[in-house]
Amino acid sequence: MGLKRTHCKRGHERTPENLTSSRKCKICSRLTTAIWKEENWEQVVADEKERRRKYPEKYKAISKKAGEKIRIKMTDGYIRSILTLLGFEQIPIEVIDLKRQHLMLKREIKNAKYETSMRNTVN
Repeated sequence: MGLKRTHCKRGHERTPENLTSSRKCKICSRLTTAIWKEENWEQVVADEKERRRKYPEKYKAISKKAGEKIRIKMTDGYIRSILTLLGFEQIPIEVIDLKRQHLMLKREIKNAKYETSMRNTVN
């Protein structure tokens, strides 16, 4: 009987979380992909441009959703930096919460305007 391998050839542990469905090491796969992309970045960029040209609606939805995720994660540090730029020095947490609400309302208004304009262009 063969011994059960506990690590991949690069030394990563072979746990269920670290194995693909074909029993390959996920860390090694990511490293290999990153190296290939770095060596072939012109092809990667060209392929991405081609996909975006072929499927514009799909990529519009993806980029909008990604932007939403980024904007929702408004950390205290981000809001503090905005308030610091506005001239505030000692910033109480209440002010940070108010600024977060302000930014979220601005985003909701912008999204509502965008949806309204999209409905108007379709009709």
